[in-house]
Amino acid sequence: MEKPANISSEVNVISYGNSSSNVSSTSVVLTDEILVSVGIVMLLENIISILLLSKCTRINFQIRILSLNLAVSDLFTGFVLAVPNTLLYEKFRCDIKKYAAFLFINVSLLIVSIMNLDRCFVFAYAMRYYSFITKKLMRKLCCFAWITGFPLTFGMFFGFDAKYGFSCELMAFHEMNAINSIFKGVLLCIVVVNFLMFGYLLYHSRKKLSRTYPQQKQPMPHQYSRMVRKLSVVTGVFLMAYFPFMMIMTFPILDKSSGIGKGIYSFTATMVLLNSACNPVFYVWRFSEPRYHVKRWFCFWNKRMREKIDRLHNQQYASYDIYTISTSV
Repeated sequence: MEKPANISSEVNVISYGNSSSNVSSTSVVLTDEILVSVGIVMLLENIISILLLSKCTRINFQIRILSLNLAVSDLFTGFVLAVPNTLLYEKFRCDIKKYAAFLFINVSLLIVSIMNLDRCFVFAYAMRYYSFITKKLMRKLCCFAWITGFPLTFGMFFGFDAKYGFSCELMAFHEMNAINSIFKGVLLCIVVVNFLMFGYLLYHSRKKLSRTYPQQKQPMPHQYSRMVRKLSVVTGVFLMAYFPFMMIMTFPILDKSSGIGKGIYSFTATMVLLNSACNPVFYVWRFSEPRYHVKRWFCFWNKRMREKIDRLHNQQYASYDIYTISTSV
């Protein structure tokens, strides 16, 4: 669809687009400057995460490869946001930024889903976990996530009237049809499956603690509440970010032409974007080894402090090794 040449420098937080003939100026809530700033922050976060993961050889391979793929997809999301939309529109005369941004957002969705599935396999297979969840399988699943991101993104914005199905319409006002409704429904189903896995993890966490403390009628409150908090923060934030937006995208339950509708739509889409900024904290920096390397980087100027950090870190792993050997004997 042809858009007017005199576009504004402001961008819609949902579509990353500019004012068009069918979008009032009141729908524009974020400027290029804000989105570029958020994109730069995400770039820096995920560059640090990738550097950390490359040094963290003690982290479980399954966790490491999934976290690395998540950091790469979020890195590209930040890069896309950092490119001014006005520059893209002047070159292509089309809102193509929605395709690039949601390609990597959808890949992140799939990677996090694989992470949750991996946690479920830990409970389901227990000691047989490493026999089923091999390094080769994890690499295949990561490749599957990246490849699947392309048809999912193409399908969710498919337009019958557009050339080859690639629509230039703003995402917030893209017309729904049978094809894009199906693909949006698939994405919503992926989010719902994560809700089910979240419940499964909470149930088996409680069950595991009950076996650990059989003398108690109820699991130890401190351990259980700590585990629930960790699961709720990591998985809960992800679900709260994606579920409202995918509901709005899949079903025509919101009048986006109204002020309230625009506000809700903008808020839910912003939550999806900010989730990518939270991922480095939840899936990389929360582990002790990445934090250890960060501390060493911050103390690069102080040799004595680095030696102290190294000593404390080695003692932590040495204590674990001694405990493992003694219990096995």
